Amino acid sequence: MEDTSSSKTTQKLIISILVLAVVCYLIIGIYYPISSIISKVFFDGTFGIDLIKEVFNSKRILKSLTNTISISIITVILVNILALFQLAITEIFEIKFSKLFKLIFLVPMVFNGILLVTGYDFIYSSNGIVTVFLSNIFPNINTDWFNGFIAVLIVQVFSMTIYHMFFVKDSIKLIDFSLIETARALNISKIRIIFKVIFPMILPSILSSSIFVFVASLASNSAPTFLGGKDFYMLSQSIKSFNSINYQNIASMLTILLGTCSILPLIFIKKIESKKRFYLTSHVNKQIKKIKINSKIIKTIIYVLAIIISIIYLLPIIVCIIYSFADINSIYMKTFPQSFSLSNYIRVFNNTDILMPIINSIRLSLGGTIIALIISLIMIFLTINYRSRIINILEKTLLIVWFLPAIFFATGFILAYNSSKIFSMNSDFILMLGYSLLVVNMIIYSIKAIIKNINNNILETARVLGCDKLNTFIKVLLPLLFQVIISTISLSILTLLSEFTISELLYSYSNKPISIVYRSEFTNSTPYQAANVLVYTVIILLLSIIVLSLIAFAKKINTNNSTKKEI
Repeated sequence: MEDTSSSKTTQKLIISILVLAVVCYLIIGIYYPISSIISKVFFDGTFGIDLIKEVFNSKRILKSLTNTISISIITVILVNILALFQLAITEIFEIKFSKLFKLIFLVPMVFNGILLVTGYDFIYSSNGIVTVFLSNIFPNINTDWFNGFIAVLIVQVFSMTIYHMFFVKDSIKLIDFSLIETARALNISKIRIIFKVIFPMILPSILSSSIFVFVASLASNSAPTFLGGKDFYMLSQSIKSFNSINYQNIASMLTILLGTCSILPLIFIKKIESKKRFYLTSHVNKQIKKIKINSKIIKTIIYVLAIIISIIYLLPIIVCIIYSFADINSIYMKTFPQSFSLSNYIRVFNNTDILMPIINSIRLSLGGTIIALIISLIMIFLTINYRSRIINILEKTLLIVWFLPAIFFATGFILAYNSSKIFSMNSDFILMLGYSLLVVNMIIYSIKAIIKNINNNILETARVLGCDKLNTFIKVLLPLLFQVIISTISLSILTLLSEFTISELLYSYSNKPISIVYRSEFTNSTPYQAANVLVYTVIILLLSIIVLSLIAFAKKINTNNSTKKEI
């Protein structure tokens, strides 16, 4: 009896420590930064009619707000058109080379953020390779076309389709093909089947993906910072400007405004979902079969569009790889290379100072991912075994991070810890903490999705054999989750390697990440800096491809092993 009582006491102590760890994380990473922003605006003695007038009478602020909302709405519309076309030719219609197109459309997974912006600028800017080539053929062309609104819009649209490629693609696989066969038996046309049968089933996923796109566009920072020019700027740039000149009350108020704009669409969509009836299939009786296209004209149009989109995705990567081996002058002047060599790579790898930013990025990304993973595993353990009001509050608090822009927390960290004696703004910890917020929810929901597919009898057997909840989680469940944990760690690190917003506001000289070096390439470029940036890009690209290939290979092996066991 004493042993049992002692065991229960130990269990309660461990649970209390775990809950305390999550609470501390939320206080340091979310509650305190948010409260610092609110305090700066409403309780600093500066809030009032005068501050509101100062904010809303500013032409620059009003223009940045208009730009932010308008480009976000247009981005959502264009991303839906582009992404649904991509999904149609890879998942719905029977098209040759659909697997190749699918692979190309996943390029934003490995070539995103600051890398994507740099690649597009390198080929489409006024002295970019493509623009120079076109200006030689058409002398009257506007060489400064890739600038401002249009440049930011293009980058956002072609980088944000990835949300649909994940969420909507999965919902397409859940469609019961027998419903489509029934519609065909009733002589309903293919177009009507798409809009009357398939579309209503995937609509919830489209709405969810659209929210992510809208929020990501609202918080967009790297594209407008580098490609917006003098005339196009968004709320993120205004917040940074006021932070830099120490007008933190205005910066905080704009941060709250941006946060509100991010949360409102979520509330709106939730209301729609509660009122509107969506058609969902929880069980798939018959897997969807691809629809054949009989019209040669429609097929030709689809192929032409698919090839053009593929070229747009691949061209920046191909050009960056080729020019990374080129001579310095060809890179800087963006002329066709006269010679190729490994000299750029040798210079980068032989110089610790040049290589240090990428080492810093890997180290900080790994640290941020480890923090996020620890919190994620604790939260998963608590939500599986101990549902309570406190656990629900902790879980919902973490969800806030998903819908608030990165600059919101970066501003909160500056206000909260700029003069703190406990946490130094120059330390790695603050930057790692900021990074962890960006990936913690991705890790939680990736692992939870796999847990749903694990046979519950395995866990029940462990409990029947006398294994307590904590030991069951550590000794039984975690080994089953090993593959997905490794995958999410890898994907999180890849995501954070090209992170710019939090890095820009929270980095110090001692831990300067690679994205800040990319900023230098835009603002004060030298021939060697331009070459270094291309080498960095290829290194990160290669790391991403290797990691994603290993993940795909591991999944294939796991699937084959599972199939053999079933046989």
